[in-house]
Amino acid sequence: MKVKWTWTVPNVLSLFRIVLVPVFAILYIKSEQYPSLVCWAIGVLVLSGLTDMLDGLIARSCNQVSELGKVLDPAADKLTQVTVMLCLSVRMKQLWPLFAVCFVKEALQSVGAMLLLLRKRSEVQAARWYGKIYTIVFYLTVVLYVVFPPAPTVGLFGSWNMPLWLFAALAVLVGVLLLISFYGYARVFLGIVRDKGDKTK
Repeated sequence: MKVKWTWTVPNVLSLFRIVLVPVFAILYIKSEQYPSLVCWAIGVLVLSGLTDMLDGLIARSCNQVSELGKVLDPAADKLTQVTVMLCLSVRMKQLWPLFAVCFVKEALQSVGAMLLLLRKRSEVQAARWYGKIYTIVFYLTVVLYVVFPPAPTVGLFGSWNMPLWLFAALAVLVGVLLLISFYGYARVFLGIVRDKGDKTK
């Protein structure tokens, strides 16, 4: 399958989200030295989340769904989520296990998608509902972690720290939704492989 570049608003928004990834990382890392940058980091994250929702709405409502968009949109999601989790884990050591699971999940999904593309065995699959739910909860949780991190990490409001039980509960919620999302996409992948295998017999 050939994926051609098409200049559509959703594709431009997906590219914009990819550009925002290093911007967030730099702002968040530097905010440890310059606390005022936390606001900018949050702003970039919120902007990334809004453009994520917006490109999907525009693509469907304006009939601008493209094969390239089905590649760019999940690629932007994966880069954003892995980078954000890495940045947070550097500050909040308790999140390293969640980052590891997130990295493995995104890496395996990327490998699976690339295999299907290289072997021309399927059209690129659009994001499923469970993936979107995970993404929304992920963004909301990350914003809360940045604004109200657990002690001793300093957040947007200084000493306003999140209780450890809430921090852990949100991490577990994100982890569960992440695994559900991975299971759903794994079933889609195996279904495509099985279907194509049957057709070649």
